[in-house]
Amino acid sequence: MEDNVRMLAAMQDGTPIRSWIKTILGKVYVVAWDSFTEQPTGLILEGDPHKFEDKTMVDVWSTKEDIFFKNMNKILINRGIIKEFSRSSIKVEKIIEDSTDEELLEILNTKWLGFQAKINKITSIPVLFRLETLATENEKSDKVIGLITARISELQAE
Repeated sequence: MEDNVRMLAAMQDGTPIRSWIKTILGKVYVVAWDSFTEQPTGLILEGDPHKFEDKTMVDVWSTKEDIFFKNMNKILINRGIIKEFSRSSIKVEKIIEDSTDEELLEILNTKWLGFQAKINKITSIPVLFRLETLATENEKSDKVIGLITARISELQAE
């Protein structure tokens, strides 16, 4: 019972006891313990493991599941077809929409060619409006504000 409580708490936190990822491009069949149905379940892991997609990984949420998974998939583990994996090692790319005003101000303060390249990569109109407001508040040149305005117009025309 206590293990079930820990398992449910781990699921709520999103922190599994252990995660496993396949190392090959082909499909991999693994057997895991389903604590809800109290029986083994087969899973097919597929996709590119280098992209760290969820369908390439299996999370283990309790000690019972962990022991079962290791025993049932011993050959795959020994051959290196699946390996233990830490989800915290995944680098999540930050999207421009999550940028703070300070980070947007850094974009405004980059040199002209770098600034042009960054503005042309932005496809979010609200972010461009935020940049335009920051540029006006920080008294940036008409050239800078004009480039942002032109990019907004270009995106709105699409």
